Amino acid sequence: MARSFVYNVACLSNDWLLFFRNEGDVQDNIWAGMCCVVFFFLIISVLAFPNGPFTRPHPAVWRIVFGMSVLYLLGLLFLLFQSYKTVNGILVWIDPSLKDFHIDMDKVCQDVRTESDFIRNSF
Repeated sequence: MARSFVYNVACLSNDWLLFFRNEGDVQDNIWAGMCCVVFFFLIISVLAFPNGPFTRPHPAVWRIVFGMSVLYLLGLLFLLFQSYKTVNGILVWIDPSLKDFHIDMDKVCQDVRTESDFIRNSF
């Protein structure tokens, strides 16, 4: 009963997004497609993934968390096989405020010690 309800809600929301959105912008189409894939993957994770060790607040919540962690791992694996320029383009596409972002490595790397020096000096 609950599975058919989840399936019907997923199909109705997918149909609503499919027929009542603007198809003119390619970036909006890509974003809508990615959101739909994530949405359906999380629904499948609720229905098919194991409960895990946690029971509160509800096992379905922990299945969604597990599904999100699988999606995160898949996203990191995807980024692993991309070039720096491609990853930068993807991040700027997701958040345009990152276009002018720059890390000043001189300030970040002022106090660089090896771990053996740190351990030796702590005794």
